[in-house]
Amino acid sequence: NTIFCVIRDISIYNYNGSTDVLVDVEGYSAPASTTTGEFVPLSPVRICDTRPPGSGVTSNQCDTGSNTTLGAGGKMNVSVEGSSGIPSGATAVVANVTATDTTQAGGFLTIWPGPSSTTPPTASNLNFNANQSVANRVIVPIDPTTGDISVYNYNGSADVIIDVNGYFTGPSLSTPGATFTGITPVRICDTRPPGSGVTSNQCDTGSNTTLSGGKTIQVQVSSISGIPSSATAVVLNVTAVNTTANGGFFTVYPAVSSIGSPPNISDLNWSQGETRANLVIVKVGVNNSVDVYNAVGSADLLVDVMGYYG
Repeated sequence: NTIFCVIRDISIYNYNGSTDVLVDVEGYSAPASTTTGEFVPLSPVRICDTRPPGSGVTSNQCDTGSNTTLGAGGKMNVSVEGSSGIPSGATAVVANVTATDTTQAGGFLTIWPGPSSTTPPTASNLNFNANQSVANRVIVPIDPTTGDISVYNYNGSADVIIDVNGYFTGPSLSTPGATFTGITPVRICDTRPPGSGVTSNQCDTGSNTTLSGGKTIQVQVSSISGIPSSATAVVLNVTAVNTTANGGFFTVYPAVSSIGSPPNISDLNWSQGETRANLVIVKVGVNNSVDVYNAVGSADLLVDVMGYYG
């Protein structure tokens, strides 16, 4: 079945079976008449993690005081402006939000431009069941009076992780960003062997094949498939399939000259045997590329590009 939404629509296709679809609108991109509302990509950084410090969790604004594990109906403010490369005067932030250590089926998180003392909107950003780690990309306005965003947990308890990828400019900022150009989606990377619907591509030969635990590969994202070399960031859908480990995740970040330790962030989380996808907005690094790191077990990687900033 295909759903068509009003005039100037998008289309939604369901591959098999039946499912209900919920669509929450968070904003739009338009041709810029000034530098206001342009996107500035950043190297990703973790700004919030409600889990206790230790075992890879560093002390941060979300592990002390009221900003700890969220219980049912729990809300918290997270400061995003004035730190981690996001200047005062930014209007919105692009972030990856992850829920982990979840205890309740039918749970969800809502992220909005607060403050948390207000009632959250009737919308969800991230849905999960018990004992899942689930991530989703959000673009959320920043509260102009506090520089915060707010997070609400519907039921059960859940730890919240927030990684920042960039921000949108406001009228007080002189630093220009980039505007968005959408394209018809195209697959640029698939580490599965060619055949049965998989066509030959940059990720099925040489060292760019199925990712084992601890492996990083470099994927060219610009100067190909309609993405110009001038692109500063790309909008991707990243999918993990044929996963073999619990607690697995991909980290996607600007490519570096010599592959080393990835940043302490995650873009896509899964358990063994799951197929998971997430939207990724990532700064373009060296060689017109991004790096993708697989933490544990093995997984195949699919990358579909949907547009770029530049």
